[in-house]
Amino acid sequence: MKVVVQNGAKHCLSRKDAEAILACVPESWSSHVAQVLLAYGDRLTTSIHAKERIVVLHCPWEPASARDKGKVASLLVEALAEAAGAELSEDVERACRDAVAMPSG
Repeated sequence: MKVVVQNGAKHCLSRKDAEAILACVPESWSSHVAQVLLAYGDRLTTSIHAKERIVVLHCPWEPASARDKGKVASLLVEALAEAAGAELSEDVERACRDAVAMPSG
């Protein structure tokens, strides 16, 4: 899966954070999702475009706090699971939240 940032780098989730989330999901999901698009939105939502194999994360411009990144990660991984037609395990969701909650060092 590839991460694309629409309208430059200003998004509530960084490309690095999105890539960390993708590293936590099962590899088999990539046969259903080719791209994750980080796009502007007035509120935090996702949309799934099955034909194009794209999951879009719509998010306000303001960078998310460390606490909010976990919520964003959960929303994205839920959309990825739905797009893949897969059951989302608590372990995968927790790993994805933890991946973005870790302080960068």
